[in-house]
Amino acid sequence: MKRRVCWGLLLAGVLCALPAAGHVALEQYLQQRVSAVVSPKNIDLTIEFMFTSAASLAERLSMDKDQNGKLSKDERRAYHEAIAQEAEAAVTMMIDGAECAVIPLYDPELDLLGSRDLEEHPHTVRLFFFTRTPATFKKGSTILVDNALWADVPVMVAVSVKGTGGIRAVASQTQGLKPPSASMRTLRVLDATCTERKEPNSKLGG
Repeated sequence: MKRRVCWGLLLAGVLCALPAAGHVALEQYLQQRVSAVVSPKNIDLTIEFMFTSAASLAERLSMDKDQNGKLSKDERRAYHEAIAQEAEAAVTMMIDGAECAVIPLYDPELDLLGSRDLEEHPHTVRLFFFTRTPATFKKGSTILVDNALWADVPVMVAVSVKGTGGIRAVASQTQGLKPPSASMRTLRVLDATCTERKEPNSKLGG
């Protein structure tokens, strides 16, 4: 089951009551930032995964195919390509209950943050997608995004949603801690609602 937790209250309670244990527990979470920009033509989606030092080491070990302790250009490229291929099926979007095609907008980005060795050093992966905004998209329309990448680890999610071109949309939940997903199923990482849609004023050049 997918559980939602109020990030602000939970984090404050954990850090105040058990400072040392709280920090250790939170370091186990994969940080995930989800950003959506909604326009009359497209919905752009960016998902950024930030691996803490310990989690990054596990990923680096999987990258190091020849086990020589260095992450070569070919090894980094292979990791990069594997993520891109998996993301096509792992990231899904529904608008008003109907599944939409999620199309890669740019190649994924792998940022090892200055370290290419096998060490406990954070790294970041960024994914970029878009889908066409349906003609039926209006006030009250909903956007739901699920993600199955690294769904077997606990996730700390932060969400931002921005509307442009006469559209205003807001996320129903902007932050939260999510436990590992049972049976590697997807996790809901974005839940947004259109609160306003105004047609451009042609007389004003909009």
